[in-house]
Amino acid sequence: MLGPKILEKFRWQSARSDDASQVIIDQDAQAHYEKAMNLAELGFHTQAREEFKQAIARKYNFAEAHFELGRTLRKLRLPDKAIRAYQGAIRIRPDYCEAFNELGVIYDCKGNFLEAIKVYMRALRLQSNSIEVLNNLGVAYFNIGSYPEAMKAFNQVVQLKPDDAQAHFGLAQVHIDLKDKESALKEHETLSTLGHTELASRLLDQIHRQF
Repeated sequence: MLGPKILEKFRWQSARSDDASQVIIDQDAQAHYEKAMNLAELGFHTQAREEFKQAIARKYNFAEAHFELGRTLRKLRLPDKAIRAYQGAIRIRPDYCEAFNELGVIYDCKGNFLEAIKVYMRALRLQSNSIEVLNNLGVAYFNIGSYPEAMKAFNQVVQLKPDDAQAHFGLAQVHIDLKDKESALKEHETLSTLGHTELASRLLDQIHRQF
């Protein structure tokens, strides 16, 4: 029978072996992740997808790998699989604001605006001043005809970043739908003053067509 000191030494050596194995697994997962990121940056999204999946297979709780896999799947026009990847990232990291935002964008693209709004609201509970999320929320509200809520979201962006082109353009879209030509023209003037000439030109053409 092994004595207490020998048993303790055995447990210590076993723990060290397990730790060393986990380090190797983590390093392997990181290597696949970095390779996938490089491939994605070069536009090789199919190959990047496989590398992200390899990273996840080695380290399932790798939230960033799930998130970037979602982005890659979105670029490959596989929205349902991208949704599952983002949801995987969120399960691992419930405070992953960027994953909530990207998930909302996919719901938006699929026309599921109410679900997108729910997801954006969850993102805002994590980062209440996220300009990107607020703009996306404004667009989602606009798409379901909730104009007061859309204006509120876009105006929050303008308060945080007065020169934000997307927010001013979004406000203009609301004014056009509400048949408020004067307010739409004011947003056009703002975009022109801020130097967003191409967007301002598009908006002015739209105003002329609508009125």
